[in-house]
Amino acid sequence: MNFRKYGQPPYHFVVVHGGPGAPGSASSLARMLTHHFGEIGGVIEAFQTADSVSGQVKELYRQITQNANEPLYVLGHSWGAWLNYLLAYKHPEVVKKLFLISAPAFDVKYLSELQTRRLAALSKEEQAEYFEIIDALRVESPNNDTLLKRLGALAEKADNYCVEDSEENRETLVEVNGSLYQKVWNEAHAMRKRGEFIRMAPMIQCPTVIIHGANDTTPIKGVVEPIKKLVKEFKYFEIEKSGHSPWKEKYGKELFFQILSSEWNRTRSSKK
Repeated sequence: MNFRKYGQPPYHFVVVHGGPGAPGSASSLARMLTHHFGEIGGVIEAFQTADSVSGQVKELYRQITQNANEPLYVLGHSWGAWLNYLLAYKHPEVVKKLFLISAPAFDVKYLSELQTRRLAALSKEEQAEYFEIIDALRVESPNNDTLLKRLGALAEKADNYCVEDSEENRETLVEVNGSLYQKVWNEAHAMRKRGEFIRMAPMIQCPTVIIHGANDTTPIKGVVEPIKKLVKEFKYFEIEKSGHSPWKEKYGKELFFQILSSEWNRTRSSKK
């Protein structure tokens, strides 16, 4: 199974997880969307299994077209934000509105600030471990799944602000695939270094909404500045006292869903 469905059709939303290689890491977002928008329609939580960037775009396109008959609101978290961005570039006909939630920076010049922010939240021992894992994940290894899980735990500690330990916030992970992470992320990072994401921006025709926590270790300017004058219809929201998963944040989740509701209502109003 490479997707889960929540609520009843018609499906209006698709949620795409981070990683790459961490399917199920946005399951709490899919469940909360069903809670907030269940009367409107259902939610598809898509899992990516292809080991290339283009393969994951094709996979996501098939998941959408097999389960929905009209363009969807596509919400991607972290790596999933980039994947949805690529989907909107390659297959604009299936994207009604693009939500980039806690996206990685589109330009490598912002990576040093990310590193500084992240390391500041870790102990000296955790910093050393973090760098060891990053180096190890550059190549394929039987230990990659374990390494990716540990990297996720360190990043979660550093990147979030005040996420409560609640049942609502718990993720239902399918698996963690370190080998997939290594292949896809290395390819995506090379695309970023070549400026490919920025060159695609003028061809993104759908309304695009960036939602980012002010306390995310990736600075919002790294997501906004490279593309804000290039994407056709563009807006962004920065949520205070929130980190990398704003829908889970104690002080930010209410505003997060207010933004989604407002964007939903704005799209419906424009049809009238």
